[in-house]
Amino acid sequence: MDPTALRSASIEELRRLRAPTPGRRLPLSFRPGALIGVRPVAELEARVAVLHVAYARTLGMPTERAMDWLLDAHILRFVHPAEWRFIVHGDGDSREHAAGIESATALCWVLGLRDDLDPLTRADGRGLPDLRGGERYADWRSRTLTAVREPEEAAALLDLYVCLDWSCHEAATRGLDPALVGSRLAALEWAVTFD
Repeated sequence: MDPTALRSASIEELRRLRAPTPGRRLPLSFRPGALIGVRPVAELEARVAVLHVAYARTLGMPTERAMDWLLDAHILRFVHPAEWRFIVHGDGDSREHAAGIESATALCWVLGLRDDLDPLTRADGRGLPDLRGGERYADWRSRTLTAVREPEEAAALLDLYVCLDWSCHEAATRGLDPALVGSRLAALEWAVTFD
């Protein structure tokens, strides 16, 4: 996969969105010849669930219920320390954890649980566990049919979000939300691997 051609496609998409374009100032997302991969399904699913639970805590999910859900799911090793402090004690910036819904949405796209990841559309909960309805992690996993994106497709979207992030920082771009773009970019950077 040619990262230069990928960048050209990303810049065309920025133009379509009427967003500033980086030109040659922004380094390519990866080097030519890099082996592109995507993290294992189990890791992606676990991070979706953790991010979603942290988000649910920002909306008032009780601490005990959130902890019980994560324990029942057997995914505590995927909870970062800052997330655990927020889930258990409410420590930290709730806005940061609220933005995690955008990261979870990006990972749902990587898992093939969403058809698109439109940068102008906020997360809508598609593909996520139904925490309000009491859906357990195992039930969510058995309900969803993951069709993980090809690594090249994920790398293409990663490059687009790298460019969108640059664009958001360069100018107040009409319609683009820097928190949405940044959260999705962080998730894609974690999900897509290069060797």
